[in-house]
Amino acid sequence: MTRIQLIAAHPTPWDDEDRVVGNHSLPLTPEGRQALLELIDRLPTINAVYRCKTNEACDETAKLIAHKFHLRPGHRAELDEMNLGLWQGLRRDEIRFRFPKVVELWERQPLAVEPPEGEMIPEAFDRLKDAVRSILKRNRGTTFALALRPISLQLVAALLRQEPLMAAVQHLQTVSPWETIQLTDEDVWEVIG
Repeated sequence: MTRIQLIAAHPTPWDDEDRVVGNHSLPLTPEGRQALLELIDRLPTINAVYRCKTNEACDETAKLIAHKFHLRPGHRAELDEMNLGLWQGLRRDEIRFRFPKVVELWERQPLAVEPPEGEMIPEAFDRLKDAVRSILKRNRGTTFALALRPISLQLVAALLRQEPLMAAVQHLQTVSPWETIQLTDEDVWEVIG
């Protein structure tokens, strides 16, 4: 049995201000760091932890987990959060005002929208899939953690559950601090493809 602990590297100051963060690198808030420390105390034994080290919140999250379990965090650039381009740093109401047609399409057909100078959901999903497949190959039969920002966490959860991408899109606004996904050897082979 392979157990994957998906840990949200959340919130950052922009999350608290209802700003779109995307892949912009920001630290955890002091309250977020404290909540994460409390969550880490409840985690089962972890054999490995991975993050995108260019994302400060993910890096900080992975280092805190690694410290507890005496590990060195691994890194994969492909685990970074979705690039939301020009939307990053804007409050959600500002985006609605500045990009009304794109936001309307985003709400109806999110898989068809590319945020201005950003990344489409299917592109982010494929990038994350490559990283997760590689990590699964190395850690089959163990318990490992992935420190991810919220959108990446939902996309990876859908991948591991072998759900269609549209199912993941319905949960993109959900921020779950911690999720455990268990995979049988057969499930792992299905995900690895």
